[in-house]
Amino acid sequence: MKVLRCATLNVVMLLLSGCLDTPMKIPTSLGFDGSFAKKLVEMQTKAGPRVLKSKAHQQTGDLIVGLLKQFKFQVVEQSEYRNIIGSINPENKNRILFTAHWDTRPWADQDTENKDKPGPGANDGGSGVAVLLEMARNLSLSQPKIGVDLIFWDAEDLGTSDKEDSYCLGSQYWTKNPHVKNYSAKFGVNLDMVGAAGARFPIEGYSLQMGKLAVEKVLAAASTAGTSAYFERRQGSYITDDHFYIMKALKIPMMDVIQLRSSGGFYEHWHTHQDTVDKISESTLQAVGNTMLAVIKGEDL
Repeated sequence: MKVLRCATLNVVMLLLSGCLDTPMKIPTSLGFDGSFAKKLVEMQTKAGPRVLKSKAHQQTGDLIVGLLKQFKFQVVEQSEYRNIIGSINPENKNRILFTAHWDTRPWADQDTENKDKPGPGANDGGSGVAVLLEMARNLSLSQPKIGVDLIFWDAEDLGTSDKEDSYCLGSQYWTKNPHVKNYSAKFGVNLDMVGAAGARFPIEGYSLQMGKLAVEKVLAAASTAGTSAYFERRQGSYITDDHFYIMKALKIPMMDVIQLRSSGGFYEHWHTHQDTVDKISESTLQAVGNTMLAVIKGEDL
């Protein structure tokens, strides 16, 4: 990735695998921009599937790091898996944690064709990353006093159902090797599949069981932000996602904001080649982003 900055136009040139060679204008106004967040999803999918050790994986990781640094975040990268941690006000012990995974699954096992090839991962991976990055842009402008960590997990989607703990390898590694010794946060939110049109986010089971504080904070923020229609108060399925390992190992209350259908199961195009950017809704990204920023504002007193 190459980042070229122009102070007057605030334009960034992002070159990903030679497939994106157009200027990208970063918004300058305060407030979550769903349109820009969708462009960030598109940028990731244009790079290609972010499978570990692939060129798209390397360059998308570089994109995340470059934008975080442009937004004046302190950045730490881990090497076992490329977890990327962006922090604001790192000296403040009063912290909130927001996370999402940025890798894509190496095989589209839920599809009917080409099961052995990776899908684009627009919603499953791309949407959470986009929301975190647009949050980072806003935090660079609002300059909150509270400490905020944004963690982009690697190696979340390598697992198989027959092997316990084979998913979420990046977050499992981080819980044993946090970027700060004795790391702690008041609570946190994990974003997974948060961009599809018509998405609704019930309360994931482990979140309610072990992360009630985080659930209460998110639902209160949704009420403040006017997004309660997206954040349903019904309980959904129990999902072993990145948040589970953080709660289990570090006892930090976490909420997994993840699209779960009322009939059961994940997002319709989960782990298929149809998980494409045209399924992503600016309105959904806007609602999730507004809610997460409201969570921060509610704690930044």
